[in-house]
Parts: sequence; structure tokens; C-alpha cells
Amino acid sequence: MMLLLLLAFNWLVMFLALDLVFSLAHNVVTHYQLFVIGAVSLAIVVWLAFLFNSSAGQWFLRLLSGARKTIAREDAKLNPLISQVQKAIQERHGLIPLDVRVMIVDNPIPNAFAVGSHTLIVSRAMYETSTDAQMLGVIAHEFGHLHHGDSQKLGIALGVSVVSMTVAMVASAIATVIEAFSRIFSSTKSDAGIFMAIFGYIFSFMALFFMAFVYAGNGMLKLAMLFVGRKQEYKADQFAIQAGFGAGLLSFLDKLKDLQFDAPKNLFSKLYETHPPTMLRIGEAEKAMQN
Repeated sequence: MMLLLLLAFNWLVMFLALDLVFSLAHNVVTHYQLFVIGAVSLAIVVWLAFLFNSSAGQWFLRLLSGARKTIAREDAKLNPLISQVQKAIQERHGLIPLDVRVMIVDNPIPNAFAVGSHTLIVSRAMYETSTDAQMLGVIAHEFGHLHHGDSQKLGIALGVSVVSMTVAMVASAIATVIEAFSRIFSSTKSDAGIFMAIFGYIFSFMALFFMAFVYAGNGMLKLAMLFVGRKQEYKADQFAIQAGFGAGLLSFLDKLKDLQFDAPKNLFSKLYETHPPTMLRIGEAEKAMQN
């Protein structure tokens, strides 16, 4: 549902941007031209959604993650664990094993995350400091995201958001340039100069208003998607527990909570958290394992 809302919002942004450009160029926009603009906008958004779900899009998402290829010693440790998780998922959940590419991110925080539909990324700290049981629990959790399509939807969302982000940047650049020219024109005393200055300030205000609309819309959708994403973390935990890796996952969460004694977070930072509080995840995991 949230992905559809994001697609619709980015289509609206592209439609309004193209409609504005076309209106400035032709003064009057016919119903047929509006239909064409709407169709072109939809085609761009849909194309981006498919692009970021393709092999090229997956490659780009892996590039953004900063991950690298595994080396022989990492493969020797990780591949048997992944095979064990895949076998358990097939037996417990009845799901076909996924063709997954494993990569490493050289990060000092023990972590793992899924990217797109076929990529599992493990931090070097996770690989070097976690027990096999902990690794199995976390890998099973990430396979929950892959099987549920969570990471795939997130990749598509990032790709489609390129539309509104690009429009916002262009609007900001236009507003800056026009405002600069308006100041130049306003320094002249001629009627034409004053007219151009007024026009420039009005157009600059429109560009800034449009940019604010894009940022506000994206911000609200991002908050909503993060809220849904935090719910997905609980589901991925349940997926790992049902696959038989609850003890390892719980052990990792206990380890993780001891690394999170940071300064108290305010309301806004909590709203933008990608994961639920670790202690709440521990509570839900313990409850599920007792049933």
C-alpha cells in the first residue's frame, strides 16, 4: 500500500512538473496534451520501478551499499551457514531456496541487511565477532525480508523517489538562479527591469513552493514507510524463530542491546529509526519462543 502511495506521489510530482514546463512553453494546455503528459509521467515512474528491480538496478543498489565481494575465507564460513538456513526455511516454511549473492561491508558495527531481491550483505564486524548460532539467526532474519519482498519494495521505493528528488533539486536550482536575476533587474530603474524583477520573484516563489511540496510529501511518505518497516522487522524475527533459529537471533539481540547505550534520543530521531527498539524485539522474540 505504501509503495503504491509513493508511486502515485512521484507520478503527481512528475505530472505537475511537466505540465508547468508545457504551460510556460505553449500558454494553453489541451485535454489531449494533459493526457499525454500524464501518460509520459506514468511511463517514467513505472520504468524506474522496473529498472530498480532489474539486474542493473540490483547492481546499483549494491554499489550504494558500499559492499564488496567476499574472499575465500569468508565464503568458507558463510556459505555453509546460508545453506543450513535455506534448508531449514524450505523444511519449516515450505519455501524454495533463493539464489542469493553474499557480499561484505567493511563496517565496525555487527549487522546484516538484505538488498533488492537477491543480495545479502554482512558486515565484517558481524562476520568476525559473532558465533555461528548468532550468524544463523541473523541470516534467517534477513531471508525473512527477502522472502517477504521487503528489501525488494525498498529498492523500488528508492528508485522511484529519484523522480521527486530530481524535480526538487531542479526547482531549487531554478529558484536560486531566478532570484539572482531578479536582484539584478530590481537594481535597474526602468519599467522593464522592475517588471522582470517582479516576474522573477513570483516565479522563484512558485519554484520554492513546489520544492517545499515535494519535500513535505516525501517526508511524510518516508515516515509512513519507516513505520511499516519497523513492523516488518518483527515479522522477520518471527520468520527466523519459526525456522528454528530463535536462540541464535535472541543471543545476537542481547549482544546488540549492549552496544546501544547511546545518548537519549528525541522524538524526531525515534520517528526516523529504521528498526524497533532492541529490547522490544527481545521481548517479542522471547514471547514467540515460549509458545
